[in-house]
This record gives sequence, C-alpha cells and structure tokens, in this order.
Amino acid sequence: MNMPIDRTAEYLADPRATEDLVRLAAANDPDNDEEAYWNPIRVLEHRLPRIFDEMQRLSEENDPKLRSVAATVVGQHAVKEKWMGSQCVDLLLDLLQREQDVVVITAMINALGQFHDPRVIPRLLAFKTHPDATLRFGVTQSLARYEDVRAIDALIDLSTDVDREVRNWATFNLGSMIEVDTPAIRQALKHRLTETDDEIRGEALVGLVIRGDHEIIPALLQELERHKPEVLQDSFTIGEIADRLIDYALAGDTRWSPVLKKLQQLGIGDTERLHSASGMLGQDEDGTSAESE
Repeated sequence: MNMPIDRTAEYLADPRATEDLVRLAAANDPDNDEEAYWNPIRVLEHRLPRIFDEMQRLSEENDPKLRSVAATVVGQHAVKEKWMGSQCVDLLLDLLQREQDVVVITAMINALGQFHDPRVIPRLLAFKTHPDATLRFGVTQSLARYEDVRAIDALIDLSTDVDREVRNWATFNLGSMIEVDTPAIRQALKHRLTETDDEIRGEALVGLVIRGDHEIIPALLQELERHKPEVLQDSFTIGEIADRLIDYALAGDTRWSPVLKKLQQLGIGDTERLHSASGMLGQDEDGTSAESE
C-alpha cells in the first residue's frame, strides 16, 4: 500500500496571499472542482495559526461561500496535528448555532468531525433527520469513531436512511470504526444483510464477523455463492473477512469451518495461513474433514 505523501512543507511555503487563496477556494466547488478547491484550502489550513482571526472575520461575512471556506479551514482536514482544537470547536459550535445556510451548516458539521470532541455530539444529533441528504451524510461521517451511546444510536438510525451513501457509511462506521459490541449494533448490521447493494451488505458482514457473530454463517456462505470467484478474489471486503476468520480458526474457534472450507475452495485468503487454519480445524488440503476419512 502506498503511503500518502506529506506535503506539509509545500503548503507552508506557498507564497500566495491569504486573500487570493480564499478567493480561489470560494470560486470553486469542493465536489466538482476538487483540486482547484482543496489545494488553496489545504494551504490555508496549514496557515491557520497565523490567520485564525481572519477566518473568524470571514465566518461573519454575508457571502455564504466565504463562511463555508472559513469553516472548512478551521476544521483543518489535512492537518495531522490540529492547532488549538478546543478553540476551533468552540468557534464552530457558536457559528453553527446561528447559521441558516444548508451548505455552510454542512461545512461546519464536516469541520467539527475533524476533532473527535464529544461536545459536538448533541449538536450533530440535531441534524440527524435534516431533509438534505448531503448534510445527513456529513453528520454520519462526523459521528464516526465515537464509542458514545448517543452517537451509536444515531448511527443505527442513519443506517436505515433513504440515501444510499448515508446508509453505507453509517453501516461502515457502526461495523468497522468502533469496537463496541451490543445487541442493538448487531441487529442494525443484520438488517443491512437484506440490502441489494453489495457494498452495504459487505460492510454489515464485516462488522458482524469482527464481533464473532456465528449466526451469519449462512449469510456468508450465500455471499460467497452470489459472485464469481474472480470477483470475490478481488474484493477487499471478502479479503478482510477471510483474514478475520483465519485468525479465529488459528485461535481454535471451529465454528467458522464451513466458511473457511468455501474460502479455500475459491482460493481466497492467504494460502499459507489458510492451510494452517484448515489444519487447526482438522481438515486436509482439499478442505475435507480428516475425521470423515
């Protein structure tokens, strides 16, 4: 896997004036003009310790594009070590309380999600049922990684959202981004096993495998029958499931045996580890039980 390039020095050395960078960002769209928008934003984010007062002033401008840029910069999305996180959260929470523009509110919610500060949870919950799907998606993303019952309950609700992206990411955040294991989380993930969307169904399966839920063995076998072997072999989700099940088998859990046998037949998973796991389960190389011979 390629490691992301650290461009911090490049951003800090950028000679463009702050005013010009703000104008560039405000003239472009974060979704449709990705690099044209995010490059000046990243430079401004790394410059925040010097321009915080200016961003605070921009956040009060009449132009919603400028307010959106200010909120995004304060979020410091591309900055690994956040500057004055508590102060930035205070500002964003104060602005959010007064903001009316949906696009700006979405930018603020996305920015708040960068800090993992539990103080933001109640404010995020207030937008959980907002009619705008993009805003609800921001809420879903910003609630990720909180092992807080309020955030978890909200993600459970969002995993049933009418919007596909909201549903998908809520399922992923519930299944893979937290270690909490409760009956409510398992039930929410199992409800997603009826999805026609392969990715959502796969995220639910991963989350349930992580929690060692043996009740999903039939669903796993059905998933392995649903696609061609070459599709399964290229699936990151199936590979993740295979790795986890091999770990269980090597630890002595034999209950996943039917799925491991199928994985072996399909050539999915680390060959050496899968062979060792099969040995732990009392199977020979072709996947048949040694006890049956």
